[in-house]
Amino acid sequence: MAGRVRSDGANEADKSDGTANGANFAQQSLGGLDSAKHSASCNEKRCGSEVQPVPTVWGVAAVIRYFLTFAADAPLAEAEIERVVTVLRAVPGMSQALLHTPAQARDPYLDDGPPPQLVLECDFPAIEPLEAALSLGGAFGAVGFSGAQVTQQAMLARRFAVPDPVFQTAHAAPHCTYLVSYEGVAADLNLWLSHYMAHHIPMMVRFPGLRALEVFTRIDWCSALPWRRVDFMQRNKVVFDSPAALGAALNSPVRDEMRADFHQFPPFSGKTTHYSMSTLTVIPQEVAMP
Repeated sequence: MAGRVRSDGANEADKSDGTANGANFAQQSLGGLDSAKHSASCNEKRCGSEVQPVPTVWGVAAVIRYFLTFAADAPLAEAEIERVVTVLRAVPGMSQALLHTPAQARDPYLDDGPPPQLVLECDFPAIEPLEAALSLGGAFGAVGFSGAQVTQQAMLARRFAVPDPVFQTAHAAPHCTYLVSYEGVAADLNLWLSHYMAHHIPMMVRFPGLRALEVFTRIDWCSALPWRRVDFMQRNKVVFDSPAALGAALNSPVRDEMRADFHQFPPFSGKTTHYSMSTLTVIPQEVAMP
């Protein structure tokens, strides 16, 4: 069976009809760290001789996420996008890939200019299959574009529980992602991340219409490919049904609370970007096989 592209989101479990296009797609597990163990390791309290996890909004899963960003001067041709999808479908050991292209949604506080023409997020259950795909002769070598400024970074992905993760989009309609990058450095990274997780995440999960929330932090990783490596201290994203739903969330009181909290962040320097993107999901051939 050929690999498939889906746009109905990973949270909606449904049945495949067995056709070439596949009207529906089975839910894909993110794999990674066990959520209970991860929660306990991040935030614990002692009750006598027992250690109990404190109820939090810590992620239900963690995986390795590989980001490839293409800052081309002009929109990519449909044939180029299709070529990238074909390459992604053949990457061994990859769970799924998210393909982001520019969308429009108004943030009342920010306008960071034109977004990159393409951002790829590629999920791996461990570092080994990612580094194999990034080795000389590895699968990602066929992805590059001529004339595009390409950057790469592997990160740890934390997914957080949200009140209503079920997408309401029609089949084959893309969903909308707000990609945020903190590109600089914090004076104290542990203090920065601790504040973000303890204060900012509980606000973000209250966005109306939120379908998914993830935070990405740095790891060490190997790549033999020539693209420029970046070392952003953190990325995060919120996901919605549509640009209209994202716009409504960004113009809600929750966004005002988040902006106030931004001014309470521990000291950091460097560029911060916020981009609205239209998102499709690519299922690799080996995952799509029955």
